[in-house]
Amino acid sequence: MKSIKLFLSAIVLVATFSFNTFAQESANVAVDAVVVTALTVANEADIDLGTIQNGIASYIKANANDGTANANLGETAAAGQISIIGNATSSVDIAFGTATLSDGTNTITFTPTVYFGATEVSTGDDITLTAGPDNLDVGGSLAAPSVAGTYSTGSAGGSPITITVTYN
Repeated sequence: MKSIKLFLSAIVLVATFSFNTFAQESANVAVDAVVVTALTVANEADIDLGTIQNGIASYIKANANDGTANANLGETAAAGQISIIGNATSSVDIAFGTATLSDGTNTITFTPTVYFGATEVSTGDDITLTAGPDNLDVGGSLAAPSVAGTYSTGSAGGSPITITVTYN
């Protein structure tokens, strides 16, 4: 009789725990991807303000579509340019910040103005690529230098304009 009770108890115990293992469900998760050409972003031209006067702010036009007038520039002044090559008709996000020019001791802030053809582009704006290369023209304003010297983003304490381009 004890063995029958033990046997029945074992069956009840196994039956109780086995019901949970039969209540399984499943679901599938699909995976999709659009694979596009890798972006190539290259510096085509650096900004050169030339020899400028102390105490006066400078402005260099990004391109002919830039409505602000050039001011306090030297004879060698030239706007900058970035080229972008990527998947045609794809939308990309543009991001950039300011630059810091330094003479090793003193600094001056340069605030860029960026154009994609006839359109001014701000940080966070999207542009649509063509069969490329597509160009971003870079000009902008330099705060009035208070101390004479030779200033560059490559000097200690300086930092260049970094333009980041990412697919949306």
